[in-house]
Amino acid sequence: GDPNYCVGIAACRWDRSKRQMIPLGAVVLAPALDELFLVIEGSRPVVLKPSTGEIREIKPSKEIAPHRAVIATHISASHVTDMERFCGAVLWRLAGHTLRLKQKGCGILALTDIALGRHHGLVIPRTNYWDCLCGAIVLGNCLPTDDLVTDLQGVKWTPDSLKPQGIVVGCTKEVHQYLINLLATEFRDSI
Repeated sequence: GDPNYCVGIAACRWDRSKRQMIPLGAVVLAPALDELFLVIEGSRPVVLKPSTGEIREIKPSKEIAPHRAVIATHISASHVTDMERFCGAVLWRLAGHTLRLKQKGCGILALTDIALGRHHGLVIPRTNYWDCLCGAIVLGNCLPTDDLVTDLQGVKWTPDSLKPQGIVVGCTKEVHQYLINLLATEFRDSI
């Protein structure tokens, strides 16, 4: 079967002064991959291999040239109408400007895969915050800066929006900016 499924739980609190949700932590279990991700806000995330009990800290990705990057994408099942526009406008351009393009079956695992260095970037044209929140918390705590998980316009992604929005992630500023620049032309208006 397809190993791209998981169960995730995230905890957030409402910050009245900032008027936004503040992530506190997340747990993601991917049983078919034998991986359990755990992060408490402000600490380094860890990944546990439940079958052996092995625990390792997740470290930030190393620098990589954007044209050598492996980029993932995920089309949410609840936003299938976006697939045709996304494939026609953006997908082929991404495939032509990166080393490899992967279609992921789960937004949360696409984000944790970046944390583990399995790929270097992610573009999701439209998703609900609850479909990616756990992965975004895990990833956000292992990236070198907190501005590498954004919406399609490059604005820091937050769980505050109840309306569907897109996500762009780069493991480094260079990869993130490369993806934002690819989307900045006429393609951004089509998704």
